[in-house]
Amino acid sequence: YIKKELPNLGTLTNLFGLKQSTGVIFEGDENYCLSNYRHYVLPQIMEHEITIPLLIGGYDLVMPITQGIMQKKELQEGVQVNEVLSTTAKAYQKKDLDKMKTLEKEATDGPFSIAATSEIGGASLVWVTSSYPFNSEYNEMSSGANNNFFINCLSWSADNETGINLLPKRLTGDKLKIPSSVTTVLVISFIGVVPVIFILVGVLVLIRRRKK
Repeated sequence: YIKKELPNLGTLTNLFGLKQSTGVIFEGDENYCLSNYRHYVLPQIMEHEITIPLLIGGYDLVMPITQGIMQKKELQEGVQVNEVLSTTAKAYQKKDLDKMKTLEKEATDGPFSIAATSEIGGASLVWVTSSYPFNSEYNEMSSGANNNFFINCLSWSADNETGINLLPKRLTGDKLKIPSSVTTVLVISFIGVVPVIFILVGVLVLIRRRKK
């Protein structure tokens, strides 16, 4: 999460036709964020050389504390920009995470690009705005997909197509990612539905015993 100006980064990304939006992204679609953590985005994965192995394998990525990437309206001749990861249209931005008092939606609406590639001549750029996406904790949450994504980004940047692959999914140590919407259903089921079922069963058993 970047609050201060980074002129060198800005100069580089402008050359590639990209610029960064202000604020932290919160995902408004409960199916595309971690439960109770709307700023931990489970992004939509666009079809790209980098992401095809992830799409084939059915993997999800975990992108914590992301910022938007915007494409400049006028690109230099020869610049080619492609979106790699995106939020849903329900996503929104909060300008100052440190002073944030509420999760209420602000004016800026999605979708937002949170990872993109750009090429000009023989040079290429992969820009991922998430903070610490390749941290071991988030990599475990994604079942290793975050690190695979990183390897594929490096391979693509080096123009090494043979290096783009998906490492085997680990059989142990994987953490369960539950989107907010699923969590809500589970909570309602265990707190409301299941107890009611047990009460009804108990009542039926009691009625049968009295009839006997």
